[in-house]
Amino acid sequence: SPYADPTAAPDTSTGLGGAPQSMNLLANDAAASGASLVAGSTRLCDPGASPAQVAPDCRATSVTVANVGTYSLSGGTVTFIAASGYTGTPAAISYSVLTNWNQSATSTYTPTVEQGATVIDYGMMGTDMLYFAVVRDGLEGGAQVTASHNPGQYNGVKMVRAGALPLSGDAGIGDI
Repeated sequence: SPYADPTAAPDTSTGLGGAPQSMNLLANDAAASGASLVAGSTRLCDPGASPAQVAPDCRATSVTVANVGTYSLSGGTVTFIAASGYTGTPAAISYSVLTNWNQSATSTYTPTVEQGATVIDYGMMGTDMLYFAVVRDGLEGGAQVTASHNPGQYNGVKMVRAGALPLSGDAGIGDI
């Protein structure tokens, strides 16, 4: 080709389990001067296809890796949704993109899924409002530090699970 080859650099993202991770794969890639990357040409290599796809022969817009998660493309943006309970860093998945001159560049995307939780601070409120917030906002649970009538060193914590059902020694506390 009389033009310089396009370049593609590896991409990574990190997020909590249960939360989608989205990234513009082309943000750190480049075409030669005068050329442009065509976002709609971006494709993932499906390692589970038969035969397995290997860059630059990537043909998928969606790839599901068993017990890991699903990668979906929209233009040059990939969205990764981890499988339920998955944490860690899976093997990188390859992708390819074309320029308007039909040149190909390939690289990889690697998501990392961490354990954790999204915390919403509702500020000071009564216990009944905690229960209301958990139900209204569809949360998996809630916790509230309570002062009650005891001295400060004896503060307590009220915890509920989805549906504002109480957690106790008999109901769910052992699961956390």
